[in-house]
Amino acid sequence: VLQYHDEAAGYLNAEFSAGDIESYRLSPQHPFRVSKIRLAFGGSGGDAEIHLWEDGGGHQPNLDKDLMEPIIVQTEGGGEWAEILLETPVEIQALQDFHLGFVHLGTEPRLMLDDVASEEPRAMVYMSDTNGKKTWFGIDGDYLVEIHGQYHDILTDKWFSDVSDLVGHGGGGRIAFGDYDGDGDDDVLISGRKLLRNDGNWQVVHVSEE
Repeated sequence: VLQYHDEAAGYLNAEFSAGDIESYRLSPQHPFRVSKIRLAFGGSGGDAEIHLWEDGGGHQPNLDKDLMEPIIVQTEGGGEWAEILLETPVEIQALQDFHLGFVHLGTEPRLMLDDVASEEPRAMVYMSDTNGKKTWFGIDGDYLVEIHGQYHDILTDKWFSDVSDLVGHGGGGRIAFGDYDGDGDDDVLISGRKLLRNDGNWQVVHVSEE
């Protein structure tokens, strides 16, 4: 299951209108075959047009690139889950962001939203700004949406391993590269304070004190 919510209940207090969009970004680590979609809807219920979109860059959905035919479902609202079984599974490539969301056909329903601050912003709405122009807005919290399916073709021998602490260079954040000693090999500066001189042949020397 691809999901990030914490099961808390609430929804965005916004004045939605037909054509507005609520969307949520998901990121599979391996090739993923989508077979079922679940979304929790609040408000008074009503019809919702469900979409799966490709990512269009900037963590925003590409509204011109549907990964499946849109599906209109009748929702109950009140926090009830709507469940959609896909007749034809949708294939998602590894590490490829995609977006699950719905187009408002009226003012209701609206997606349920947890009340826990997101570690990584994933929820977005597409609606009019104060000037009446449609634009994307990021939302704090995670929509109560779930993508069910199956990982396949999982690679277990081609992933990076974090060995920073093992080699004595942990605790860093920002990284910059440059040839500070002019020997033709890029050297590494970690968090603006730890300088590693590249001596070639995979050998680096900690020279911050020099």
